Amino acid sequence: MPSLDTRLALAAFAAHGKRPWLDRFAVFCARELIVLLFAAETAILARHFFLIDGSPAGFWTLESLRGLRAVSSFALAAWIAAVVLEMIFRRPRPFVALHKPLLADFWLPLPSMPSSHAAITFALAVPAFLLSVPLGLVFLAAAIAVSASRVYVGVHYLSDVMVGAAIGILVGGLVLRWVAL
Repeated sequence: MPSLDTRLALAAFAAHGKRPWLDRFAVFCARELIVLLFAAETAILARHFFLIDGSPAGFWTLESLRGLRAVSSFALAAWIAAVVLEMIFRRPRPFVALHKPLLADFWLPLPSMPSSHAAITFALAVPAFLLSVPLGLVFLAAAIAVSASRVYVGVHYLSDVMVGAAIGILVGGLVLRWVAL
């Protein structure tokens, strides 16, 4: 009997093409949403630092650079942790293991386990919760959308994104100790 991971992957592949709007939305979430989350959190943290310091507004202010540094710290730490584990596990991606076509082109140089996208987006959700619960919930919902879409498009198994989410939350909590928000 196939594992839950394999059954879910096969169900996702079977759903491809039946609802084109869902396929397009999943590809957007799987590829581009992470970039929007990074940019949004950089802007939010820049505003946060501006409100603390009361400095003059502007794009290239100290606050915007501090926001970029903070968000980069969360994303980079989560990405490094995920890539190290990907090199250890070396799990083939579902579309490779199951010989299925992808919905779109993805740049996939690394193995599947864990999902670095899930790790990064969940790591970005951690400081969002620190700023406000509603903002944290928005970032959490977006992290879940990124993770679910990575499974739907066939580049990750459910267990890949679950481990990635756990890494992101753990790394996000650790990075909070070093980044002053």
